[in-house]
Amino acid sequence: MFGVVVDLTWAAAAIGMAWLTAGVLIRCFGAPAPMGRYHSLDGLRGMLAVSVMIHHSAIWYGYATTGNWLLPGSSVYAELGQGSVLMFFMITSFLFVSKLIHAKDGVDWLHMLVSRIMRLTPLYWFAMLCMFCMVGMLTRWQLHEPAALLFDQAEVWLGYTVSGFPDINHLANTGHLVADVTWTLVYEWMFYLALPLLAWLMGRKPGLLPLLFSILVLWWMFDRWHPNLRMVVVFVMGGLTAVLVARAEWFKSLTASQAASWLVLAGILAVLALFHSAYDTWPTLILWTCFTLIAGGNSLFGWLVHPATRQLGDQAYSIYLLHGMTLYAIFHGALGEKLMQTWTFSTYWVVLLGIVPIVTMLCYVTWRWVEQGGMRLAKRVMAAG
Repeated sequence: MFGVVVDLTWAAAAIGMAWLTAGVLIRCFGAPAPMGRYHSLDGLRGMLAVSVMIHHSAIWYGYATTGNWLLPGSSVYAELGQGSVLMFFMITSFLFVSKLIHAKDGVDWLHMLVSRIMRLTPLYWFAMLCMFCMVGMLTRWQLHEPAALLFDQAEVWLGYTVSGFPDINHLANTGHLVADVTWTLVYEWMFYLALPLLAWLMGRKPGLLPLLFSILVLWWMFDRWHPNLRMVVVFVMGGLTAVLVARAEWFKSLTASQAASWLVLAGILAVLALFHSAYDTWPTLILWTCFTLIAGGNSLFGWLVHPATRQLGDQAYSIYLLHGMTLYAIFHGALGEKLMQTWTFSTYWVVLLGIVPIVTMLCYVTWRWVEQGGMRLAKRVMAAG
């Protein structure tokens, strides 16, 4: 139990450093946009993205000292990654099923598709460009495979790795450069493309063309990629939460209570302390309960609606995609595994507390100039159409 407390303390310190850095950024450049309909989810996204970074930081410590890229032995660090991924999937499902529920005049499927492409792709391709440059530097800008094969590998990565995660230019474990996070985006796209089919199953009328498009593209995806059914179930859970929040007014008043905040905190701590895999049945159900209370409006004692927390939420996609390359550049490039092997566990986490603000500030830049640029372009494209 003492080890769990120590791990929780270091994790809380890292989250605190990201939160303080976000607060400084707000003072320098202004507060985040006003809260949306589901205000607590804005902050939750930020906490999840930072948690994934902490998860991969723990993996990096094991990788530097043992040479093995494995799930952390600590339940805290393991669950911070796995549990966050499950909650990210729940958020996606909740938000888009909620849109289907409240879309009384139907859904503009083309607008939704374009907005998703322009929301996710500019930063993703920027991340891929950075990764390709890192591959070039690590392979000394020499071709170790035929150019045609190199382009095929790059194409797979640019296509959200639906067809796999190939090593590039014979660089072993290329995916480690981005902390192997891209697999979750395939599930996200699966869900987006399934929305017309889901609307039809909900009794809506999505239109024949969007429905056929949804079925055919999903068929193509599944021909190249075999999803884990447990992850699909998590999306279903998020959708069920959307139905509950939309239909049960009594539930919203329940979630705003102090008791609900204590229940959320207790549930999250229980998952971190007692389980080693969030993908098992009980931790998944506990996390779903916590998520449902948050989606219903619980702010975890106001923490999730604090401006600094919501700023991290705005940057969540950047943090999620780019933290892996930042950690790789610092740990492998600037410091080196040999130096890290001389550190104690505590020394490592002290160093990490200095790295967290760097990641947070870098991701603020990419959020402002890459992500928001893509969203502005999407608005102009749709306005012109």
